[in-house]
Amino acid sequence: MKINGINVDIENNREIDDFNLEQAIFGVWHTVDDLKLLLQNLEFMDEDQVFAAIHGLQIFVDARCQKLMDVYEQILENRRVRNCEQGEQTASFGQEKI
Repeated sequence: MKINGINVDIENNREIDDFNLEQAIFGVWHTVDDLKLLLQNLEFMDEDQVFAAIHGLQIFVDARCQKLMDVYEQILENRRVRNCEQGEQTASFGQEKI
């Protein structure tokens, strides 16, 4: 969600920032835990179940990586907007002096 051109985390009601990026990175790392759990349970699974589990993991990894990229792009966009706002304020301030 955007408010005044800034991407906002609606769950926490604050600007998307490096904290959100860190959380998305940790989310991708959960894949390791998923793989460990799958490995521990392989002996109880038949071939079709293993295939389905691996296919499901692929879907989750894609979604987690997409979220990570989205957060990264939103942070870059927020920084660009902030830099433009600061540039406009600086320009206005400089124009007042003239």
